[in-house]
Amino acid sequence: YDAVSSEIRSELLERLQPARQNLRVNNVRAALEEVLGVLEAAEPMLAVLHCMLKMSSSESALSALKSRMGDVSRELGRQEPKQLYRIVLAEFLKDQKIDEKEEAQLALLRALIGLSDADASDAYKLATGPVYRREALVRIQKGELSGEAKSELDEVLSKLVIPAETVRQIGVELYRERLLALIDGNRILSEENATELASLRSFLSLTLEDVAETHAKACGPVYEQAVNEAMGSSGIILEEYQAALDKLATRLELTKEYARDIFYRVAKGRLYDYAMRAAKLLQERQKLRGQDEARDVGDDPFVTRAGAQLGIQGGGLTTELSAMIDFYTKNKLVVEKEVTVGEGEDAKTETVTEYPVTLRGMIEPKIVEGLYKQFLIDCLSAKTMAEKQRLFMGLSGVGNVLGLDEKQTADVNAGIGAVIYKNYIGQALAKPGGSGKLDPQDTQFLQSIAMTLQMSEKKATDLTKEAVEGHITVLIERCFSAAKVLPQSVRRVRESARGLGVDLVADLNVSSETRGKMFAVEVDDAIERGQITPADQSALAVAQRGFSVDDDQAKSILLECIQSRCRGLMVNAAAALRSNRTDTAADDLVKMTRFGKLLPTEVSAPMVSSTEKQELLLVYQAHAIRDGAITDAEKENLELLETMLGVAGSAKTPA
Repeated sequence: YDAVSSEIRSELLERLQPARQNLRVNNVRAALEEVLGVLEAAEPMLAVLHCMLKMSSSESALSALKSRMGDVSRELGRQEPKQLYRIVLAEFLKDQKIDEKEEAQLALLRALIGLSDADASDAYKLATGPVYRREALVRIQKGELSGEAKSELDEVLSKLVIPAETVRQIGVELYRERLLALIDGNRILSEENATELASLRSFLSLTLEDVAETHAKACGPVYEQAVNEAMGSSGIILEEYQAALDKLATRLELTKEYARDIFYRVAKGRLYDYAMRAAKLLQERQKLRGQDEARDVGDDPFVTRAGAQLGIQGGGLTTELSAMIDFYTKNKLVVEKEVTVGEGEDAKTETVTEYPVTLRGMIEPKIVEGLYKQFLIDCLSAKTMAEKQRLFMGLSGVGNVLGLDEKQTADVNAGIGAVIYKNYIGQALAKPGGSGKLDPQDTQFLQSIAMTLQMSEKKATDLTKEAVEGHITVLIERCFSAAKVLPQSVRRVRESARGLGVDLVADLNVSSETRGKMFAVEVDDAIERGQITPADQSALAVAQRGFSVDDDQAKSILLECIQSRCRGLMVNAAAALRSNRTDTAADDLVKMTRFGKLLPTEVSAPMVSSTEKQELLLVYQAHAIRDGAITDAEKENLELLETMLGVAGSAKTPA
């Protein structure tokens, strides 16, 4: 069996070579004759295999032949076997049917060349499709679309047994050709044309859905031109024009979906024009604001910058974007839907606004954000409440039409909100004679801004916290940028931080050294003014808490403060004494006693001699005598001064 089957394989492949060669030189007829000859020669060989298999196996002779032939691509190539099969199939289909003998020959040929069922099916479609197309086209060209003509065409289909999808595709192609002929030169379909096309669809067993895409591609340009003309220069389609467009779409057999898509495409082009005109104005404004300044548009809407009064303040850009939203709403592009939120008893219906046409992806994100940001700034900067309300009504639409998503909108809003919060809070807290805190009206204004910019409560709180912390930081910087750190400056830092709930350590991370310096300045001034005494040290405790100074640091600072101030006051008093300014010397000594009461100990001042110290004691004694006598309090001060000067017992205290 193996020897015989192998010989049969070799013989058949050798006989197929001439057919392959004729195919390569496009001699289709010769190739066909060669294949038919091979099929005749193969039939007795197949009978031999059948006889041999009866004695040894139940395997059919055809299956055995196909198995023995195996892969013939090496001998016949990969594409040639398929082409040979299609040639034979086309020959058999000339009479529009395949009889039993022809079916047997095709099965034998498939076994010889190893053709798969899928490839055989594809070949059948390719062969029968042109036959059906030819039969249908002949009738269409003659205008024979009657029921009788359709029955004839259906009979052809029944003989050919063509897959339904292949029939539909051929029908759509024939329909498209006729449609293009009717609208050649952008002609609008007449009612007579529409009737003819309806008959053609019936003849080809096509539905409107089958040809919807065909009509959209063929008639779309006509409808698009009509939409543009209806919009005119204003861009707004009047109701009577819209009705005419609806009729045109029906005549062009455009589905509502395709007509809507074409309308959206035209609208998107108009929206793009509005946006690009606004972008050009934005670019001009940026240049005028600072000649290519690197700072971003909208950094500070309250600062007047270069070019702000040159006629490009807000009108042009705001007008273009407002007109864009006007175009959107008046052409009824906004879609409102009712949606159910929640489940069960908590379920409720809400109206959701959608923007089906946007410029997302058509303009650089940086430009889009810049346009939205500037429009928002112009909204906030509007001079009248009516103008502000009008602009804010279009704000959401501007963001959506430009193609900003929720995150991008929130980021821009937060950025502008941060600037407004920072500036407003800074101005409110810096008001002369202010409380150093945000008044109820300030809080109300900030809440209105947060609501307008659709900021969450957390975001608004964070911005407020950031702004007040920034304010305290600025106050601290101002303290140390001055030639001398003033008591009123550090006191303002402490009181403002307390009033605004800012912790210098936890919130601002102010260093221990900086807090200690401010504490020392305030304590020094309080002692000098008599606000801190041995009997009343509440001011000291307030300053310690306000600047978050611990007990050890407070004691160390207080000691250094007293020693330093007493030393300085003693030196100043001695200098005044040398200049015979005894009153000035007495004043310094009075201040010195105030510090000394907190730390009654001798003050080291080597630059003041013992004689000068004794003279200073006498100066204070003379200052303390009133009406020839000295009070008990002054006696105590005099004794304290003796201790501090290190000249105890030198003074003669009057009785």
